[in-house]
Amino acid sequence: MTMSRKFPSRGLRTVALLVGFAGATIGGAGAAVAAEPAAAVVPPGTTAPAKSTTKQATAIAVIRTGGISGDRSIYALAGKGGNKQSLEAYRLASSAAFLAVKPRYVAKNACCDRFSYQIEVGYSDGTKKKLTVLEGTPGTPKVVNDLIRAVTSVPPPKIVMPTVPKFPAGFPFS
Repeated sequence: MTMSRKFPSRGLRTVALLVGFAGATIGGAGAAVAAEPAAAVVPPGTTAPAKSTTKQATAIAVIRTGGISGDRSIYALAGKGGNKQSLEAYRLASSAAFLAVKPRYVAKNACCDRFSYQIEVGYSDGTKKKLTVLEGTPGTPKVVNDLIRAVTSVPPPKIVMPTVPKFPAGFPFS
């Protein structure tokens, strides 16, 4: 399940991150177990092929603060699948270019109503990558800006409220 949602308060931010990462941990572990093939028998005198070392992103959280109004927005993706933007975000966060970026891209002059981004990505192997990025900082890799754009452009999930049945007057005491 993929979701993106803005949460204005700090308490909701904590809940969103905990739920997102818990879902990614539970969902990611189940998917990883089901997706792994059975161990192949290796004939004596030969070596087994090397396992793939690519990391797969399972959860992404972006906290955006600042701007003219100084507000805080939280965007979270957890689980598999989703729309075009969320799939692109997972692809970018799993790329070798993103895995190689430094943890901090902050200009010495942090003025002028720019946004600050705290990014945390969880991977299927249980590791995490954390970044701090200030909007417009020279030298920020394109992959980081593309990831921010992909995560912050994911539309919020559609919440369908169940219909309440109409009961006759006096129900249940009629």
